[in-house]
Amino acid sequence: MSKYLKYIPKTLQEGFTNNKVVPLVGTRFSKNADIPKGVSMPDWNHLGKKWQSI
Repeated sequence: MSKYLKYIPKTLQEGFTNNKVVPLVGTRFSKNADIPKGVSMPDWNHLGKKWQSI
C-alpha cells in the first residue's frame, strides 16, 4: 500500500488520517440521492476534473 501513497495528494492523506474524508461507494451510488432541484451529483469525469484542479 505504501508504494501508492505518492499518488495520493497530501491533503487527501491528511483527510483520511483526521477522519474528514467521506468515501465514495460504487459508481452512480449517489445518483439516487435526494438533492435540491436543479442540482446534480457529479459523475466520475467531473470528480476527476475537480481533483486535477486541486
